[in-house]
Amino acid sequence: MKNRRKGRVEIEEAPPPQGSALLDELATSSGLPPELIGEELSGLLRAKGLQTSETTLDQLRDLLTDYLQEVLVAAQSSFADESVLRSQLELALEDGQTDFIEQKKRPDSKSQAV
Repeated sequence: MKNRRKGRVEIEEAPPPQGSALLDELATSSGLPPELIGEELSGLLRAKGLQTSETTLDQLRDLLTDYLQEVLVAAQSSFADESVLRSQLELALEDGQTDFIEQKKRPDSKSQAV
């Protein structure tokens, strides 16, 4: 019986896209309007001093990690503010305070034009 050595087939992977191609691929893959995502990403890159045409996948990962963190912190703050306002409203209503509620004036039936 002959010993056959199986050769390894090496598959060369294409390098990840960079620059505008990378941003286009991300925008398309997101399922969101590409022009909206493209503008947002370009603005984020400019804010970090990065060139759109030279952006690498690693830079984009770091950028999106920071962006996601900022969005989560802002959402958490918004929910906390809403919770505080809701609690204040509930306490005021329990105390019988309703002067902060805008009263709608009903038209006087006698003053309505016929």
